[in-house]
Amino acid sequence: MKVLSDWEEIKLAKLISYPLIAISGLFVIVLCCSFAFNNFSGLGLGTHGFLYDLVNSAFTF
Repeated sequence: MKVLSDWEEIKLAKLISYPLIAISGLFVIVLCCSFAFNNFSGLGLGTHGFLYDLVNSAFTF
């Protein structure tokens, strides 16, 4: 069994954690957009939801 130095452990931790942080961040952004536009009724842009109503009322004259 190979014993890793502190520097190698830090590099390994970064190698594993950075992609996980990026993927989880993108997942949170998708969930936030889904909730804002569609109230979690599917992941597409829907016709109901808080942000949809806000944008729709802002451009309704």
